[in-house]
Amino acid sequence: MERDPAPRACPLTAPEDGVSLYSARGVLSLIQSTTRRAYQQVLEVLDDNQRRLGLSTLEAAMEGTPEEMAVVDAATLRRQIIKLNRRLQLLEEENKERTKREMIMYSITVAFWLVNSWIWFRR
Repeated sequence: MERDPAPRACPLTAPEDGVSLYSARGVLSLIQSTTRRAYQQVLEVLDDNQRRLGLSTLEAAMEGTPEEMAVVDAATLRRQIIKLNRRLQLLEEENKERTKREMIMYSITVAFWLVNSWIWFRR
């Protein structure tokens, strides 16, 4: 039976500050550091993808004639307008729903106060 020559770190200890995970501070510290690392990794991946996408579209745009570039620009603008219209429609629908909910809640609140006032005056 061989012993492990390198001692392993306790799995229930937060790596940054050595705080035990048996305490609330240790758990919160571990969650915060893990979240920070994951967030940084996501940002790095997004930056890499953005750079690749930017270079490929720039290269594609530089290869065409001015007429072809105008057609590409028009198609791109058309797609963006379609996307914006969809977003605007969704926002308008959400606004209508919110307005309906607010009107219902306002009506319920007014009815509640009227009933309470009537009960209070009858005493």
